[in-house]
Amino acid sequence: MSSLFTKHFLQPIRQNPTLGSVLSTGAAFGFIYWWYSTSIRSTLLQTQNNCHKIAEKTFKECREMVKNVETNWGVDIRSRDAHVRRLEIQNVEQTRSVARLEIAMKTCLAHDHHRETGES
Repeated sequence: MSSLFTKHFLQPIRQNPTLGSVLSTGAAFGFIYWWYSTSIRSTLLQTQNNCHKIAEKTFKECREMVKNVETNWGVDIRSRDAHVRRLEIQNVEQTRSVARLEIAMKTCLAHDHHRETGES
């Protein structure tokens, strides 16, 4: 095996230095490519894991925000409804108050009119 390796691989390299430099350059580039691809793969996997963590965190925060919006919306609607009821009650009370004032004014005017005309 070693004599075949020497005969078919090492002897041609020794006889032709250009072939040796081409093969050594190819081997060096092959090693650099292997190192670069494993390094990049590791970096990409780490980046992918970080992106998954960020996406999960963001999704969780969005779900919490939606839950808070639903809760706050319900509270706001109940508060608005209570405020509308208070305004309706105030409106009814003011309408009654205006009606009482109107009756009082009519009574006063009628009383003054009777006094001026001398009627009792």
